[in-house]
Amino acid sequence: MENIPSLKFTSSFYKKVKDHAYVSLKDTVAHFLAFTDARCIEPIDILSDHPTTVSHISQSLAAQSALRRGIETCGDTNLVVLVCFEWSDDFDPASSTKSNRNSCWIKTVTIFACYDPGSKIGEKSTFPIGVGRKQGDHEVVKQLFAKE
Repeated sequence: MENIPSLKFTSSFYKKVKDHAYVSLKDTVAHFLAFTDARCIEPIDILSDHPTTVSHISQSLAAQSALRRGIETCGDTNLVVLVCFEWSDDFDPASSTKSNRNSCWIKTVTIFACYDPGSKIGEKSTFPIGVGRKQGDHEVVKQLFAKE
């Protein structure tokens, strides 16, 4: 098991913001790309016309818009466009015997580099970004995520 690469959750990996633990979205994306099969990351070309039918996510208006914004910002066409879905919810830990005691809140992000019909959605690409108490103010985590 020592040879299997994995995230090491140390105090340098996450930071404490108010009453939450927060993992940088940039660090999460770097981890995702490090462990993603390079064959899965497909190049996206800028399309001159929007196709009448979209058969691949790279042809969608959202992907094309993201690519154009990336080129304007970075001045480079060698970009990787990732689709990210954020989600947050609260839950009671397994050790909780009464409802609303020590309830937790979590924010996750699911990252996609391409469509893999052989895997379940989010199976290998959902990561925790923020964790805190359910009753806490989660705005600081939401703002950090939006800023990144």
